[in-house]
Amino acid sequence: MTDIAAFTCFVFDFDGTLYQSNTIKRQVFFAVAERYVGGHETMFEILEDRSLDRYQIFDKFIRQIGRGKPESLAAEYSQACYDQILGTPEVPGALSLLSRLKELGRFVFINSATPEIDLKKTVAALKLLPLVDGVMGRPRSKEDNLSMAMAKANVAAAQTVMIGDGESDRAAAAAIGCSFIAVRNEFNDFSVPPVEIFDDLQPLADGMLG
Repeated sequence: MTDIAAFTCFVFDFDGTLYQSNTIKRQVFFAVAERYVGGHETMFEILEDRSLDRYQIFDKFIRQIGRGKPESLAAEYSQACYDQILGTPEVPGALSLLSRLKELGRFVFINSATPEIDLKKTVAALKLLPLVDGVMGRPRSKEDNLSMAMAKANVAAAQTVMIGDGESDRAAAAAIGCSFIAVRNEFNDFSVPPVEIFDDLQPLADGMLG
């Protein structure tokens, strides 16, 4: 196992990494789409492209369905996700790890594909803001956000680790040249097997206790 305590800057994905919210987000897409004839099938096909954010997804959905307003559906989706995520459990060890990193004076950032305005609202409601140094989301890419986090912390790639559950997290870390640690779940879509993958964050939290 990588010596986790050797890093200065920790950058976390959110869904599936800090909170078990991947399933919620996918289910809400279908809940909104199923009000339309053929909506489930259309949404299923659109979600195959993981590069799209919620606004792009609903814009594409409405163009294919032929009626409705994408901005209204995106707003409905955002509110439903917000309401449900507040009650979803953390990934085991997540809060313990964030708290320990704060105690040790490490730099901590959240880097998600969720639109930043929605992400910040959720992070604030979960009372995570005191534990992090920044919350970054769309429209910037994960790679750009990772670069911004390192610049804010004034650290090099060798001092930085990206922790996430998806290919976009792994690819961002590879592009920047920093370390990457994966969290295993049913939504993993890695094109390259991660060198290190854990079922949850408790081993990393334990690694910061030494």
